Amino acid sequence: MVARLVFGALLVFASLPASADVVFSDSPASYNTTDAWSATTSLYTAAPFVASANYDLTQLDLGLFNPGLTGDDSVMITLVSDSSGLPGATIESWTVSSVPENCCTLVTVTPTQTVLLAAGEQYWVIAQATDPATVDYWGDNKGTSNNPAFPDNYSGTVATNNGTGWTLHDDITPAFDVLGDPVSPVPEPKSGLPLAAVAIAVMIAIRRRSAVS
Repeated sequence: MVARLVFGALLVFASLPASADVVFSDSPASYNTTDAWSATTSLYTAAPFVASANYDLTQLDLGLFNPGLTGDDSVMITLVSDSSGLPGATIESWTVSSVPENCCTLVTVTPTQTVLLAAGEQYWVIAQATDPATVDYWGDNKGTSNNPAFPDNYSGTVATNNGTGWTLHDDITPAFDVLGDPVSPVPEPKSGLPLAAVAIAVMIAIRRRSAVS
């Protein structure tokens, strides 16, 4: 009886769902299709973000669109590490087809493996077309910034690559967001709520057994 109660208490706490947090958001819900960054095979774009805490990545949303010019409208989205302020090694990549033709349906990807975003680390999201004939774009955000040069948008660092290496720009950033489940440190046994619940369950079981006997 005691063992069943202990197992039940542990099962309840283990099954509680984690709530996804917004790790980063650059106003993707109403992205700009008039001004955008290239996402072709010959000129493609990367945008950085920094994780403020430890997260398990759950979702990326990008303001990508294809105006129906040519190609198969598919795009490869890649999450990479930072290398001295530039996009570095690949962490995971996803290929998405049927990129929307107009604003503002977001292109969403989810990890196929566990991806830990470490607190204080910078990462980059890259958008690149998979077909040389494709012309995809990554729309500018429509946020509000304190930068007089870009009063109606968030501005910051953007990197582009024309096949010969990365070039940094201080400009309006592309629209995207990053979602993740918080990764919390394991609590100390003396203060851990699950262990307190187990202790209560054991005490109840002992009292019931004493009452029966």
